[in-house]
Formats: sequence, C-alpha cells, structure tokens
Amino acid sequence: MALNESIAGLNAVARKLVQGAAFKLVETHRGYSVAYDIYRFTSRDGRVFTEFVQAEHSAPNSVIFCALRGEDGKEIPETLWSDKEMADICGIRYAS
Repeated sequence: MALNESIAGLNAVARKLVQGAAFKLVETHRGYSVAYDIYRFTSRDGRVFTEFVQAEHSAPNSVIFCALRGEDGKEIPETLWSDKEMADICGIRYAS
C-alpha cells in the first residue's frame, strides 16, 4: 500500500455484527490505487451479511469505506458511515 492510502473498511457497528461470524471471499474490489477483499458473513445465529463498498474517496487520501447488506440485499442503515465520519477520516472539513 502506498503512502496516503488506507482502508477504513467496516464501521464499529458492522464489525460487531460480524464478530465471530464465518466468512467467505466474494470478490476483490479494485479501488483507485488499493485493492480490498469483499466478504459474505454468516453469523452464529444464521444471519447472512454481505459487505459492499459504500464510498471511496481519493483526495487527499485514498480511502475505501464499506458497509453491510442483509440477506434481502438491503443496506443495514446502522452499518453505513456518516458523511462526517468519512470526512474526518479523510481529513476533509465537513460542513453540516
């Protein structure tokens, strides 16, 4: 990984949902200048979550943000990064 590139991946809520879950590689997302593996998770109680790239910012740093979809394919709202969180991580001033 080159300088100024990073992967935010899943937020804290999403990481907690998939903690201890079995996982399987679904695809590799090729970002601006970094690759990120996308997984499908099966929790201990049988729920299935699929990771997806919610956003990718290229300036000033290249960062990939991921969230989760449920088995029905719908985004799980609490796993989405907020605009402010993404701006803070990317070092961008956020105007509310």
